[in-house]
Amino acid sequence: MLLVLFFYYYVLLTPYLLSDPEIFIEANPLVSPLHIVPELYFLFAYAMLRAQPVKVAGVLLLVSSPVVPTLLGFIEIRLTSFTVLLRLVVWLFIANAVLLSWLGQCPVEEPYTLCSMIRTSIYFMLLLLVFLVQLFNEWLFACR
Repeated sequence: MLLVLFFYYYVLLTPYLLSDPEIFIEANPLVSPLHIVPELYFLFAYAMLRAQPVKVAGVLLLVSSPVVPTLLGFIEIRLTSFTVLLRLVVWLFIANAVLLSWLGQCPVEEPYTLCSMIRTSIYFMLLLLVFLVQLFNEWLFACR
């Protein structure tokens, strides 16, 4: 109930609380802003897109970044000894997505682009690790 009340407070009374302050500046066609960032929920994908030197690979990562985690919902997890490992990997995945979101709003400079490239590879490796642990878990469950 408290979460719903907080949501209503945010949506109805302070909808621009987490928005970028530059959206309130009057548009000037002669001057473009130095750093344009997307909304909060697209920042992780934006960090993946701009960290790739090959733009076609960046677009493929941009498209696959929300699709691949959606596949996690279709995995049936049985309670075994790997449940703790799967929970740890999921929390590492969430922490990595938060770090990618932070990197998405940072300027396009060398330490941030390198960190974005590393975090992008970790993002997909953690998803691959979840699938591999689940396959090994299914194999062990079938052998019993």
